[in-house]
Amino acid sequence: MESSDALLAAIDNFDGTVIMVTHNEMFLHPFAQRLVVFQEGSAYVFEGSYQRFLEEVGWEDESEGAVRKNSGENKPHSKLNKKELRRKRSEINSEGAKL
Repeated sequence: MESSDALLAAIDNFDGTVIMVTHNEMFLHPFAQRLVVFQEGSAYVFEGSYQRFLEEVGWEDESEGAVRKNSGENKPHSKLNKKELRRKRSEINSEGAKL
C-alpha cells in the first residue's frame, strides 16, 4: 500500500503527461482524463474521467454476465438493468477510491 500511495503521489506531482496501463481502478479514478478501452476484441478512445466512463458506458461483461447466488444456484441478475448495474459499480468504485 505504501508503494501504491507513493506512486499516486508522484503521478499527482508530475507536470507532464502520464500514459498508464493498469487493471487497478484505484489508479484511474484520481487521474484518468482519457481512456483507451479494450473491450470485445476492439479498442476505442473515451474522452473523460474513469467515473464518467463507468456511468455512461461501463464494462460489457458486467451487464451481460451478472449473476447472483441463490441457494447454491447461479441465476441471471434480473432485478437490475444495464444502466443500474453501471451506477452500482460506479458507487462501489467511488467508495473504494475514497478509502
